[in-house]
Amino acid sequence: MRADPNTSSAVIQTINAGQTVLVQNKRSDWFSISYRNRTGWVYGFYVSETPPPKPAPKAKPRSPAPPVAARLPASRRSGDAVRSPYVGTCDCPYDLMRNGRLCGGRSAYSRPGGRNPVCYF
Repeated sequence: MRADPNTSSAVIQTINAGQTVLVQNKRSDWFSISYRNRTGWVYGFYVSETPPPKPAPKAKPRSPAPPVAARLPASRRSGDAVRSPYVGTCDCPYDLMRNGRLCGGRSAYSRPGGRNPVCYF
């Protein structure tokens, strides 16, 4: 932006491309403009009526897919054991005691109250 409408006039403000200015007057190929509370002249080549194209919106980060329940193999049915028997724990009726016998009714699964382990599908 220059003080007067000619190239020999002093530059009073630099305006970056794409900035919005208020045009007040026109003299031949020069525009009298206001920019940031200053008034001056800009050659018409550097002024356009249309605003520059807006930059493309930034892509939103993709949210992770919701968790999906895993499909069980056809061999797994309701009532099947969840895991192989453990020795010495007696969490589930199919676990084995240290002597090798089934825990059965002595397991935590079979007793009312207390822990509630998941033993079957």
